[in-house]
Amino acid sequence: MGGYTGTVKSIRGALTVIFMDNSTVSQILDGIASFRSWIIGIWWLWMFPLLFLAARSLWLAYVREWYRRHLAWSMFELKIPREILRSPRAMEQVLASIYALINAPGNIKETWWDGEVTKWSSLELVSFGGEIRFFMRATKDNWPMVQAALYSHYPDLELVEISEEEDYIHRMPPTADEVLKIPRRLFGSESILDPNKSDVYPIRTYIDFEESEEDFRLDTLATMLEVLGKCGPQEELWLQILIRPVVGDWWKKEGEAEIEAIKKRNTTSIVSSEFGETQMTRLYPGFGDAELIKGIDKKIAKPAFESVIRYLYMTAPEAYNGNFARRGIASALNQHMSKAFNQFDYNKGAATRVDYHFKLIPPIFPKHRYLARQRKIYRHYRERYIYPQTFAENILEVKGFHFGIWGWKSSRMVLNTEELATIYHLPTKPVMSSQLIRKVEARKIGPPMGLAIYGEEGERADLPGLQK
Repeated sequence: MGGYTGTVKSIRGALTVIFMDNSTVSQILDGIASFRSWIIGIWWLWMFPLLFLAARSLWLAYVREWYRRHLAWSMFELKIPREILRSPRAMEQVLASIYALINAPGNIKETWWDGEVTKWSSLELVSFGGEIRFFMRATKDNWPMVQAALYSHYPDLELVEISEEEDYIHRMPPTADEVLKIPRRLFGSESILDPNKSDVYPIRTYIDFEESEEDFRLDTLATMLEVLGKCGPQEELWLQILIRPVVGDWWKKEGEAEIEAIKKRNTTSIVSSEFGETQMTRLYPGFGDAELIKGIDKKIAKPAFESVIRYLYMTAPEAYNGNFARRGIASALNQHMSKAFNQFDYNKGAATRVDYHFKLIPPIFPKHRYLARQRKIYRHYRERYIYPQTFAENILEVKGFHFGIWGWKSSRMVLNTEELATIYHLPTKPVMSSQLIRKVEARKIGPPMGLAIYGEEGERADLPGLQK
């Protein structure tokens, strides 16, 4: 009440200065007081829309979570042949095939009752004491098409199905608290694009590293594999790249708007009065801006995915290397950086580390926050959790003492197929000389004959247009 009275006094003082008439001021204040009383008196009327919107959002969060938890998954290890002559362009085509499997709710039932969400996949690269292994994970109904795409571009590749019980995440206990009791030290974080730039700005891709001669081509995966290979016997480093196809044309519109903004800042107006007052507008883009426009236009032209890059580092306390945990993945990703375009950054909001604020104020409840962050990122990694798209869904993810609640939003970035293929692809011939990568000892002739695309033999009669 005291705050309201103080506000009224402030308003009265300001109005007195403006009108210099106390009667006019009193009338205005009486009108404000009446309006306030009227609003409070019909609280029951405007409360219903607010409650309806809140209930609507919570219901949507519930049915979507139900849908996500009932998805069936397939996981495979990619056993790499001793010699791969394909460039990352092959993986880009595989990712384009994954994008083609995009789904989205198409009617009211699918949206509000089934809770359908766009399905996602996971590209994973892990190191167990320096032994490097590749994995891919997708929903069971999508996996046959993913498998066909992999075999078509990597005919010598061997795919080994991993059951739920054999999943490498079960090498560690199910919760972060149990991991810490082994004992193990745990560090985790997520990578983001430059928060000061739009995601439409591209990173450097494998095309920027290609040479005309095959033997002189640089493999952009080499640095990442070198980091993973540096893990000691007691160290494990897990990396996952979650990808979900971008639905709709909002992404293309955002890129086009950014291009227009770049053009406008390079617009020069020329005024001529020889035949009256006229105005001409010409565009004089500098070399850097012309390259920016070209890069953005190229990025939005290719299929894009909402992506999350998440990693965990676990080791015995005596072998823990904090600098390796924080900077290893970051340095490997930032070989693709360009100050003019875009670069990867370290997401403080999602990381387990608790930083000092302004370097003067000590952290609030540092131990509790540190543990809460460890629990959250460890659980998210095991669940292959990709951040949802509505506010209510993300609010439900907020846990006690985890003050970095902004991490859910900034960790989700948009990368196109070319950028993702740069970060994750099967290593080329020069890199395969490493003894730490798990390889296929004998070369396979090709994919198995009669590979089922839509299901097992006998299920094809269920295809539209075919008679049983």
